[in-house]
Amino acid sequence: MEWLGVFVFSYTLLSRIANSTGGSMSAWDRDLLGRREVADFLQNLLESDKDITVINIDSPWGTGKTFFLENWKQQLEEDRGVVYFNAWKKDYTGDPFVSLVAAINDQLASQRGLSPELESLEGFVEKASKAIAATTPILMKFAAKGLLKRFTGFDADGAGEALQGVSDDVAEAAIQSLIENSAHEQQIVEDFSDALQNLVVEVSKHKSNDNLAPVYILIDELDRCRPTYAIELLERVKHFFSVRGCKFVIATDTGQLQHSIRSVYGEGFNSLEYLKRFFDLDYTLDNSDLVNWLKVNYLSGEKGDNVYCLDLVEDHTDELYQIISDKKTVRPDVDTVLSSELDRRQIIILALARTFQCSLRNLERNCRHIDASLVNIKERRVHFFYLAYLVFLRNSDIESYKSFINDGLSLRAKEVLSERFKPKRIYFRHCSEGVHEIAKNYFDAKRSGLSNSQVKQSPNYKNRIRSDLQREDVTLDYDKVISLASKIG
Repeated sequence: MEWLGVFVFSYTLLSRIANSTGGSMSAWDRDLLGRREVADFLQNLLESDKDITVINIDSPWGTGKTFFLENWKQQLEEDRGVVYFNAWKKDYTGDPFVSLVAAINDQLASQRGLSPELESLEGFVEKASKAIAATTPILMKFAAKGLLKRFTGFDADGAGEALQGVSDDVAEAAIQSLIENSAHEQQIVEDFSDALQNLVVEVSKHKSNDNLAPVYILIDELDRCRPTYAIELLERVKHFFSVRGCKFVIATDTGQLQHSIRSVYGEGFNSLEYLKRFFDLDYTLDNSDLVNWLKVNYLSGEKGDNVYCLDLVEDHTDELYQIISDKKTVRPDVDTVLSSELDRRQIIILALARTFQCSLRNLERNCRHIDASLVNIKERRVHFFYLAYLVFLRNSDIESYKSFINDGLSLRAKEVLSERFKPKRIYFRHCSEGVHEIAKNYFDAKRSGLSNSQVKQSPNYKNRIRSDLQREDVTLDYDKVISLASKIG
C-alpha cells in the first residue's frame, strides 16, 4: 500500500523538522505540582505488574496532563522506548490506526539505534498496511454499510442508499465472502502484533540492554477528539496493540470522554462501564495544590499602576512585629490567606478560590474570565479585588451575584452567603478582613460613598475607593464586561 508509505514518510519529515526547532530543557524543570513523583510511582507499578498494560490518567481540562506526559516522555527517553501521540492533532485523519502506526514507526525507529531500512522495520510497516487493509470498514471494500442495512435495517451514515439496486444474491455472496475471509484477516492482525512485538524487543535491547523492559506509548488529549475517533482509537489499542512489553498511558478528562461516548451511543448508555473495557487502571491527578498552580499558571505581575490590589500584605513574619511598633498591628488568624511565594493578585485569587471552594478547572475558568475582563476595561485604574470577586461570585452562584449587583450585601445577605461560602480573610497588617466584607465595602462605596467615620482607622483600600470614585475614569461598573467574559468556556 503505497499511500501508507507516503503518509509515514511525510509524518517523519514533518516531525523531524518540528523537533529540530525546539529548545532543550531537562525533564521536570518546571514541575511545581509533584508530577515527577507520580510518574515514578506509575512506572514502578507498570513494570512490576505485567497485567497492567493500559492506564488512564484522569484530570480535567487545563490541569497539566500534557505537561505531565511530555515531561514523563523526556524522562523515559533516557532508558526506555517511548512514543508520544497527540490524538487531537490527528483526529482530522480517517482511521486512527494509520496515525498511531506512523507515530510508532517514526519515533521507535529513531530509538532502535539501527538503520530504518532494516528488514524488521520494513516488516512492521508492511504488516501494518495489511492489517489496515484487512480491517478497514467494509464500506471501503464492498460498501457493506449498505449491506448492513439490507440485513439488519440499520442505515450506517446513509450508505445504504447507494446499494438499493444490489440483488439479494449479490448481497448474500458478499456476506459469505466476508465470513470466509475472517480467519485470514485474523491471521493478518496476529502477524501485525508479532511485528510490533519484534520492534518492541529491538528497542528495549538498545535502550536498556534488557529485552523485557517495556516500551511506553503515551496518548494525549483523547477527550478533545471527535467522539467516533476517540472510540475507534481505544478499540484499536485494545485489539491491535496488546503485546507483551507495550504499555499505554492515555490522558483524558474522563467525564468529558464519557459525554463523547454517550453522544454516539445515546444518553442512557453506561459509558463508564464501557471505558472499563479499555483501561486496566485509572489514576486521578491531584489538583489540590492551588498555590503552586497559581505560581505556574497565573503569572500576573503588577506592572504599572492601573491595577490596584488593596494594599494587602502578602506575608507575615515575626520580624515584621519587631520592626513595626504600632500597637494596632495584629497577627493574622488561621483563615487569613498569606504566602511569601505569591504576588498580590495571586493572593486575592487564592483567597477567593478557597472561599468559593473552586476546583482547579473552575479556578482556571475564573482566571480566564478575569483576564478577559481586564483587557476590556478602559479605566485608568482597575480595582482588581472587586472585579475578581464579582467573577468568582457569578460563576459560583448566579442568583447571589444578581442580588449583589442590584442590592449589595445586607447584613443578613452577608450572613447567608458566609454560611455557604465561608470567607477567607485578607491581611492588612492592622486587621484582617473577610472577602465578603471587603466586597460589601466596595458596593457601599460605589452606591453612596464612604463617610469619614467609615474610613477612619480602616484599611487603606477604603481611602483608595473613595478617592478613585471621585475620578471620572473610575466607575467600578464591571457587570457588563464580566457578563461578556462569562460566555468564555
